[in-house]
Amino acid sequence: MDTLAAFLLQHRLRVLTLLVGLALAASIYAARTLRPDADTDSLIGEHHPFMVEYRDFKRIFGDLEYLIIAVDAKPLGAVRPRHAEAKQAVVALVEALRADPELPEVHGFITSDEQWRLAPWSPGMSQEELRGLLLASDAFPSLLSRAPAHEVLAQAQARLDRLLSPGAETGGRAALEREGAAAIFALRAIAAGQSAGDAHFALATERPLRFLSIPDPPHELGRFLFVTILPRKDYGTLSVIREPLDRIRAVINQVQRQVPDVEIGLTGKPVLQADEMSTTNTDMTRAAIAGVGLVSLLFMVVFRSVRRPLLAVVAFGVGAAMTFGLASLLVGRLNLLSLVFMLVLVGVGLDYGIHMVARYSEGRRRLQRRGAIRHMIRTAVPSNLTGALIAGGTFLIALFTPFQGLRELGMIAGIGLVVCMMTMALLLPILLDLFDNGGKIRTTFIMGRERPATARTDRAELATRHLAILVIGLGLAITAAVVAPGLVRFESNLLKLQADTVDAVRWEKRIIEDDASETWFGAVIVNEIEDIPPVVEAAGREPAIGAVRSVLDLVAMPTPTRTTLLEALGEATRIPGLSAAASPTAAAPASARSNGLASAGAISRDDLLNAAGSVGRMALLAAVAAPAQASELRDLGRRLHALADELDPAVHSEAMISARHLAIELGLRQVARSLAQMGLGARGTLRDALPDAVRDEFTSESGHFCVRLHPAQDVWEFKPMQAFVAAMRRVDPQVTGVPITQFESMLLLERSFLIQGVASAIFVALVLFLDLRSIRETVACLVALGAALAWTLGMMALLGVSFNLANFFGIPIALGLGSDACIHIAHRAREGLRAGFGSTRRAVMVTALTTVIGFGGLLFAHHRGLQSLGVLMVISTLSMLAATTLLLPALLRAAARLPSRS
Repeated sequence: MDTLAAFLLQHRLRVLTLLVGLALAASIYAARTLRPDADTDSLIGEHHPFMVEYRDFKRIFGDLEYLIIAVDAKPLGAVRPRHAEAKQAVVALVEALRADPELPEVHGFITSDEQWRLAPWSPGMSQEELRGLLLASDAFPSLLSRAPAHEVLAQAQARLDRLLSPGAETGGRAALEREGAAAIFALRAIAAGQSAGDAHFALATERPLRFLSIPDPPHELGRFLFVTILPRKDYGTLSVIREPLDRIRAVINQVQRQVPDVEIGLTGKPVLQADEMSTTNTDMTRAAIAGVGLVSLLFMVVFRSVRRPLLAVVAFGVGAAMTFGLASLLVGRLNLLSLVFMLVLVGVGLDYGIHMVARYSEGRRRLQRRGAIRHMIRTAVPSNLTGALIAGGTFLIALFTPFQGLRELGMIAGIGLVVCMMTMALLLPILLDLFDNGGKIRTTFIMGRERPATARTDRAELATRHLAILVIGLGLAITAAVVAPGLVRFESNLLKLQADTVDAVRWEKRIIEDDASETWFGAVIVNEIEDIPPVVEAAGREPAIGAVRSVLDLVAMPTPTRTTLLEALGEATRIPGLSAAASPTAAAPASARSNGLASAGAISRDDLLNAAGSVGRMALLAAVAAPAQASELRDLGRRLHALADELDPAVHSEAMISARHLAIELGLRQVARSLAQMGLGARGTLRDALPDAVRDEFTSESGHFCVRLHPAQDVWEFKPMQAFVAAMRRVDPQVTGVPITQFESMLLLERSFLIQGVASAIFVALVLFLDLRSIRETVACLVALGAALAWTLGMMALLGVSFNLANFFGIPIALGLGSDACIHIAHRAREGLRAGFGSTRRAVMVTALTTVIGFGGLLFAHHRGLQSLGVLMVISTLSMLAATTLLLPALLRAAARLPSRS
């Protein structure tokens, strides 16, 4: 140490230039290369089998982590659901959000066109209905080519005339059936324009929007209507989706003002993560800034000096800059866990400066500046070195744990602590020599005076006082160690860690209360659609699994016959040069729809009456052989008669007759549009036929199918999640999804926590023994540390604080701080127990206070996970303080009285 002091004082400008230059280079390098990684999957690591399966799932099906806008149709105080207002809100939201180019996917409903495109595949259209539709395919060309109504009617009448003419049967029964089916199909399309309509001819009607909801009972709207959004995500920013999220919330506020009778909220995993990052980043930034400021202020007040504490802070800043550079070089990113390493450095790294300034100030009472610097390096640096090795080592042990986020935090924080200590040891002596020009100081502490070396205390009094400390301290520790472990649990519900004021959290809870299955699902990947029913059947036998959703909820199981019919329908509706979306929709403005339609294809009343008469004659012929069909024909005849009456100029005005002509033409256009969409669905693949809102959920571009298994209970809680995961794995061992990754990551965290705890205890014991080279002193330090940990657990049990993802690494920090304090106290004890522990004990107290201040700001954090970290750090630090300043001196005195060989 004397050699080090001489070297630093002799080459102070060179060393200063080198360290400051390295810090500047590290800062520039970190600013250019160090990036945040907000992908939660990066916390877990990619080498675990369950993460490999999840990555494969995302590669096949893409990103399915949607933002969810929930429209509550029955808000607090509502007597009945206000579905009309909720639908209005969903339509307004979708229209506004689809105008944003940064939102490539926005889904809130299934349109009429999408429903018709899916119709040939759906269970609602049987194979017999498909055959019947194909039987009338001779009528399709005129309808699909948008022929005027009078031409469609003329073609239908011509077919009826051929059917009713003598000798019609010579063409064969099949030809007669096709002629009749085509004629009746066209006439039904025309009759749909009658004011009473044709409830049985669905193709002439635009289907209403089908909204995304939790149906209960099935096919009915539930309390919530949903809009799902997939924004462009940037994992290189902490919030990932902050900019699109702000715009989405602006749209929600705008629509909420337009539709005040319903409540609109935003949630979903990406929103929860973005809000959590926003809250935690704000809380940590405030805590770090306040921590540095208050620690520096405390430093100055305790040492009655501004200059020396500021010099220590400057040395700490150089070490922190180098840590950022090393983090960039070794890791290259900061994940959601390693982001907190700066709090670790503030809470621990400045302690090395406090011990050094304390020893320097102690030396200045009797020595000149350089003599005090040598005294400081002799006494403080060895203790700091051992303390940094212990504190850094406890973090570096995380490299041997299976949790990627913890490994990265351990590497950055562990190396950072050692770098801060080394920088402090090399730079602070130089800064003191250059800038501390004050004279000798009698005393620098305001926390009491040094006990004179000649002071003596009655041995009996000492024995009694320290015996009482031992009995009380160890008794409380044993009691806490027995009782507390059963009361302190690991909180796995991440929803409970977030701030209650976060809007996304409140909406997530509200949706879970209505249906726990909505926002979570496990995914079973199958190669063929025929593999889906066994999975659905197996899932139905598991009580922990609720809803099971697959493409078979929307389509019928394909058969060779149905496939042949679909191919035939696709060809029957294929009109060269015709686009399925070329015609105006019924949703277009009336002025646009009526432009030219009412006059171009006007049909005469006489032609309608003639057609009605022909249909009536067909009904008479079919009365005996096919009574059911005869009844349908009579109904059609009556509708054609009624439509003809609505075109009678003797009864109705010209405006009403014109409106009826328009209704006929629009009905034909809708039939054409419906046929065209059905043809599109029939000609394409099953994936092409599915609506946009659900296509990616159930099918992939590579031809795979996804069966979604939803939980029956709230799986934010660990036990329901455990049961749900076990049930899903009984259905399919390769099941994947967020519940799997969440569950497995919790197990990894608990295993990592156990590994690090046990390994840290062994490591601390080994380093203490190598440093102290005394079994008695090592045991005394370990007993003090164990007692402090037991007290911490006891206080956690009393205050109801649990371990969680946000605070579990507080124990290694506390262990490192306690070990550092033990080293300083044990080293000071070798200078003479009767002289007391002087500035060392007070320095330990100051370092404890700095840690309390550094992490204490988190007590006021909005994020409850960070708040629990603040509580844990305050409890553990104060426990370590009591153990090292009260219990450890008593243990060392007791150990000193034990006989030992020289």
